[in-house]
Amino acid sequence: MDKRIAIIGGSTTSIPLIRAAKAKNYECIVLDANLNAAGMKQADRAVVVDINCPERCLHSLAPFPPDGILTVTDFGVRSMAFINDSLGLTGPTPQAAANCTNKKRMRDIWHATGCDTTQYGIAHSPDEAKKIIASLGGFPVIFKPVRSTGGSRGVSVVKKNDQLWTAFNFAKKYDNKRQVLIEEYHQGLEHSAEVIVQNGKPIVLAISDKVKAPEPYRVDKSVDYPTSVHGAKYEKLIQTICKSVLALGLDWTAAHVEICSKPDGFYLFEAAARSGGGATASTIIPYVTGVNYPDVMLQLCLGEKIDMTLATPPKSCIYRFLTPPSGPLESIEGINTVRNMKNILECDFYLKPGDTIQKIRTGMDRSGHIVAAGLTRAEATLLADRAESLIRVNHTNS
Repeated sequence: MDKRIAIIGGSTTSIPLIRAAKAKNYECIVLDANLNAAGMKQADRAVVVDINCPERCLHSLAPFPPDGILTVTDFGVRSMAFINDSLGLTGPTPQAAANCTNKKRMRDIWHATGCDTTQYGIAHSPDEAKKIIASLGGFPVIFKPVRSTGGSRGVSVVKKNDQLWTAFNFAKKYDNKRQVLIEEYHQGLEHSAEVIVQNGKPIVLAISDKVKAPEPYRVDKSVDYPTSVHGAKYEKLIQTICKSVLALGLDWTAAHVEICSKPDGFYLFEAAARSGGGATASTIIPYVTGVNYPDVMLQLCLGEKIDMTLATPPKSCIYRFLTPPSGPLESIEGINTVRNMKNILECDFYLKPGDTIQKIRTGMDRSGHIVAAGLTRAEATLLADRAESLIRVNHTNS
């Protein structure tokens, strides 16, 4: 085999990277704590290890050192960077990884470098939370864990005192140091952006507009490409995104940025040293931009020069998540019908009869997704709406 690639995290999101590596005749090693994870089953070598522990990950790779390393999860970012630094590989540094996995540190850097982001405070108790809320001007506010874990874990809107305790405990649950970040609640048009950074030069591949599931939680219901922002405001949005990833020290990596646009400007929410999750890298970005995103990520981690041309204008695509009412699942109808519809790029339902549909609190509680394409965003949206309407979820005793 030509080269050896290590991928930290063996979820289904890792599979497109594994397939891309194998297509290039690279040996693919996948690290995950769960031997039965979907990506582990497709690896040339499956290594069972706690991906949250950089030293253990490095030690596990000693018998077969990689030429490049990638991760598809925030849980693997620090280990990826530690291995890069230890073995002299191309990719994010430990400092950049720390910047992207601690929301306090992230915001401090953005404030110090003139990047527009939220005002915030850190609470270790509900009483501290009340003081921070007062210092921010009162409700509404956002509670979230300081640690970056992806999937909207622990994130919620708090609009009154009787929601505070629940929100605090929800955020604290996902932070390894039990710290809760409380920040201003900016209501505007929210976006996610896919970015690559090579040799200090960021390129924004695509920007979406996002629709959230019902509050108080902050889970994406629909991610719609391309953004409706245009003209001078679009150029400013691009500049803000590029400035944000450079401020965090990201280089030779894919990056995922969450940002909000309002009439008075832009507010950065998060940035990650990885691509967007789910179908983003494998299906959506290749369709919208014409760029093979998994191949580009492989090139980045190997330090290879990237030569690509973005589609102009970008194509339109809707990433619609299925969020049926909670309860025991008896049966699901319409999935195959939707899969066979023209311009449906993906349709998947994650649960099987007998499983329980969860209330939507985090991204992991969603039941499935549809990826619908169209000549325009309006056309793609109509197709996504039609496809979602054809899927019937039947609950036990309903």
